[in-house]
Amino acid sequence: MFCPGFIVKFLIAIVRALDYHRIMPKFINEVSPFHTSAFITDLGSIGIQPVFHHLYEFGTTSIFVAFGAKIKEKVIDKENNIVEKKYINIKAVTDERIVDGHYYASSFKFIRNLMQHPESLELHPEKVYEDIM
Repeated sequence: MFCPGFIVKFLIAIVRALDYHRIMPKFINEVSPFHTSAFITDLGSIGIQPVFHHLYEFGTTSIFVAFGAKIKEKVIDKENNIVEKKYINIKAVTDERIVDGHYYASSFKFIRNLMQHPESLELHPEKVYEDIM
């Protein structure tokens, strides 16, 4: 930041214009944290709970996921015993302009199922669908 402020603002304006017109140089996209499908942050590493983070107007990030510090909570199990369980809270912010609500609801239901049954990730798929793109 040895440059005067007006030069920095001018350079940022140029980069934003290139991004808006989809002609951003590839090397900037490769180092930019704002050009990704999903941004995941671990707020638990600094000992706080997750927050709903805003999406940026710059870049391509359409999903922002934050998870927080582990918490312990007393719950009643299936045998009606009070047990202490560990949890991690997760917050997700999504851009509704890329898909409809039904798709997001189905996707998060699928993710929740994977988190509740991680052993299912070790099974081979019944069928492999080739990507034709």
